Amino acid sequence: LDELRRRKNKADVSLDWLMNEGWSRDDEGEGPDQRVVRRELRAKLEQLRMLLTGALAAQHRVLLKVNAPAARLEAITSLLPALHAPTVNKLRDADWFAVETVVEESAVRELIPQLTANGGTGIIELALNKVIF
Repeated sequence: LDELRRRKNKADVSLDWLMNEGWSRDDEGEGPDQRVVRRELRAKLEQLRMLLTGALAAQHRVLLKVNAPAARLEAITSLLPALHAPTVNKLRDADWFAVETVVEESAVRELIPQLTANGGTGIIELALNKVIF
């Protein structure tokens, strides 16, 4: 785990340097074509940074899905942490809802028993590739 954190920190430092210090020099003396290439390269690096950061953010998170009876929906959603709020969708049976949210993987072993105790069924835990904030 410490090795992953160390690598992540080095990647952050390198990307931060490229995005900030590496581009801080003045554009004077460059032709218009060189400035366009630099802008395009910077845009690609920004995209890469977003994707790498998203992959690192997903390492310790999972998507948790649970079916909730309408009568217990509030109790179930109140148990779930979320980036903003859990996603809630009606199922074909009007008395049931599908609830999903991204949670820390370490919290799942405590959440699942609480969800089932509150009427949650059909619980699914899925690994994530990226989480973009």
